[in-house]
Amino acid sequence: MSSESRAGVQVEVRGVSKAYTMSGASAIIRRLRGKLLQNRADPTAPDAVSQRDWALRDVSFEVRRGEALAIVGRNGAGKTTILKILSRITTPTDGVVQVSRPVASMIELGAGFHPELTGRENIYLNGSILGMRRPQIRSRFDEIVEFADIGPYLDTPVKRYSSGMFVRLGFAVAAHVDAEVLLVDEVLAVGDVGFQRKCLGRLTELRKGGAAVIFVSHNLNLVQGLASHALLLDHGVVRARGSVGDVIARYVDSINAGTAVTAGDPRESATQDAIKVKSIQFLEANGIATDRVRSGDPLVVRISYSCDHDVPCCRVGFSLWTAEGVRIATLDTGIDGKDLSLRAGEGHVDCRIPELFLLPDQYFIRGGIYDGETGWPIDRWGWEGGEVTSIVVSTSDRYSQSVVLTREHGIVHIPAEWFS
Repeated sequence: MSSESRAGVQVEVRGVSKAYTMSGASAIIRRLRGKLLQNRADPTAPDAVSQRDWALRDVSFEVRRGEALAIVGRNGAGKTTILKILSRITTPTDGVVQVSRPVASMIELGAGFHPELTGRENIYLNGSILGMRRPQIRSRFDEIVEFADIGPYLDTPVKRYSSGMFVRLGFAVAAHVDAEVLLVDEVLAVGDVGFQRKCLGRLTELRKGGAAVIFVSHNLNLVQGLASHALLLDHGVVRARGSVGDVIARYVDSINAGTAVTAGDPRESATQDAIKVKSIQFLEANGIATDRVRSGDPLVVRISYSCDHDVPCCRVGFSLWTAEGVRIATLDTGIDGKDLSLRAGEGHVDCRIPELFLLPDQYFIRGGIYDGETGWPIDRWGWEGGEVTSIVVSTSDRYSQSVVLTREHGIVHIPAEWFS
């Protein structure tokens, strides 16, 4: 991988597939019977049933020096399988994998610990397993202990550690390896908030130092805060890749719709290409278009469309986003249990928000019209590099003038009554 390394590519995955053989019960019985009779079972026999279960299908991506790739998807999507292939725990069935070494793997923290050994002894043992030399471990020993916060229990066998202490020590060792590539699997899903922040800070520090980070997480806020780009997997197939905001939006939409994520709907649809979203506008209460509103005031969001023919069942919805790519809320006729039928021609669907509780800032909107049965988008606005609609929210007279509301106060204002 010399030429790619010079170009800064630390990880390259090309056309990788992984299959596991799932044997039928009759095949297992024949193998056992063959062993008992000291005779090998005939794999070509008709009842030796087996089939392949594909965990990954033609997955390709690359990660450069200092980048962080987030892999998202539902349980069973193949996320951990990719990490295991990159860390050489398992091998791909097809495809090519090139990874700069050394690699720090945070897939099963503490997997190399010996329960009878103390924390001190396991730091040396696990560090050696991860490729650190003894002088290197010795020079970083105090940093590892401080990071793990196990000082009083350093010379206690780890079998007596709590699960939190065990994970902290495992992460601390792995995070102090001089690695060009870091592989992280849901590490921040464990431990207390303080430890999670410490882990995130360490990963950010290593990334700034030039390490390439590939991590799996269901924590979408973490993904948005750490990743430079993202990959969406579904049943082992890459469904989306690119900017973090777009990939997360695609993932969340699929969850909200209750459908599998697909790269393109394979079925022909009578509504596909029949509807076009022409614009999304913000309107004041008097119906005048605006790009500014005061916090707490009413607001109408209008989605205008053109339709080639009558559509008996569809959904209309939109989501509000911060400039940093954080989704604030999703409003959708499907969520509110309202089925829509659109007539041929031009028209619009209005969503009235009685009180907009967003705090002062600029916000962006993404929306679309979706198939009523599958939830698959027919046409969308503001996604994938298309036109963008935004609105600036300013402060309102309803708030105390002695308090200047800013993003330090959060994103939304929750109305409340106070008593004493």
